Amino acid sequence: MNTALEARIARSASWFYWIAGLSLINAFANQSHFEFLFGSGAVEAAPAFGQTAMIVIDTIVIGGFALFGYLAGLRHTWAFAIGMLLYACDGGLYLLVQDYLPVLFHAYVLYLLFLGLRASIELNRLPVETRTMIMPRAVVEPPPSEPPVAGGL
Repeated sequence: MNTALEARIARSASWFYWIAGLSLINAFANQSHFEFLFGSGAVEAAPAFGQTAMIVIDTIVIGGFALFGYLAGLRHTWAFAIGMLLYACDGGLYLLVQDYLPVLFHAYVLYLLFLGLRASIELNRLPVETRTMIMPRAVVEPPPSEPPVAGGL
């Protein structure tokens, strides 16, 4: 059961990386005057505030969601909650301009993030001794070997 919860957390947390990546594509699409369906409303609205503000907003949005992905992957429940709140607000920007396809995409991603939030809460309720941690890139080092003993001491 713990492994299933940890896998759900990892899958859901990866959606924050997707949000960051799609927002980056959206930032470049805005510069090319191309409308990208799966981006961030904040990134799409940023050019209205000028070039400098656009760069700052894009950096905060993209970097922020990537950071939420990292922290949520480490099972910080608050990162799921705050990231979801900010992403819901971002979807609200699309709702204000009545662009409903991005709103549907935001709702779908929020559902997937909610599954991770719920798994994180459930896993954090378990006693620490029963939890395991999936470390996909962990390097397992063999225990240090003892040097051979010379002589018969």
